[in-house]
Amino acid sequence: MSDFYKATKGDTVTLAIFEQQYSVLPGKEIPVDKITIHQPGVYVQDQVSALDDRLNVTFGVRVDVPIYESDAAYLNEQAANLNFRDADGSTIKLRTDKLPKTQAMFSPRVGFNYDVMGDRTFQLRGGVGVFTGRVPFVWLANQISNNGVTKGSIRDQNAATRKYIFSDDVTKYIPADPKLAPVIILRLRMRTLSFHNCSDLILLRIIS
Repeated sequence: MSDFYKATKGDTVTLAIFEQQYSVLPGKEIPVDKITIHQPGVYVQDQVSALDDRLNVTFGVRVDVPIYESDAAYLNEQAANLNFRDADGSTIKLRTDKLPKTQAMFSPRVGFNYDVMGDRTFQLRGGVGVFTGRVPFVWLANQISNNGVTKGSIRDQNAATRKYIFSDDVTKYIPADPKLAPVIILRLRMRTLSFHNCSDLILLRIIS
């Protein structure tokens, strides 16, 4: 706390880390990582009875179709020209402006109720199925926000932070001509959205 109070008075202090992000879009437009999500779903079921209605079997299936769109997915041309490897070792290309394809997610299930004695005094119940929750759409938002082309950053540690005097002007240390750093760390995410296969491939590559 003492360093904080010193900094507010204009004294020079040493910080563990000073970090600030800023826009590199034309006109210093603020990068808005906007994505619109829709997830319509439908459920149908039927019931079959047997053994004089002592056995009831219910079949059902739910289908969800996550739909997403965004006009904030920018192309990182440097990343698009690189070759990457998928989980099988095959060469693939990645584009930061292309969101994963929409696909239907099927959740089938079946259940039964068996009246053993026929008088409802002893019943067996059971069921099995695939049950899914809401798709973690933050994965897609990360693809848009971590594209390596909309934001620049300042990051210094220890003694190098002494030049950043406390100011209530949050734009004070943003460069007059904001540009990307000469070394870019790309955090690219490729997701396969499916109830049986939620894969996450995070690729890190430094471009100088």
